Amino acid sequence: MNNLYLRTDWGVVDILSTVAGIGDFEKLKVHAESITIAGKLCRLIGLEDLIKAKEAIGRDKDLQAVKERRVIAAKKSTVVKKRTAPWRWPCVKEIRLSEN
Repeated sequence: MNNLYLRTDWGVVDILSTVAGIGDFEKLKVHAESITIAGKLCRLIGLEDLIKAKEAIGRDKDLQAVKERRVIAAKKSTVVKKRTAPWRWPCVKEIRLSEN
């Protein structure tokens, strides 16, 4: 299994074994961002790595997302703010496995 996609109350969560343009988890965790969700620390792809990944994929929708994320990156504060989500865990609605 290469990828796992979970449809939750909070949206789709992609769990990927590698990310185009970046590599595996070891490379991603260098610039990962940490947030607290329902009291648990979670690591997410960093904004600059997300931009690189979307550029590497190169689909029209990803290139549009790159433009949007560059605006976000330009406005992003240098001070990391503590972010928390609602107390409850998301309910998984769908699980899709991909070999690609």
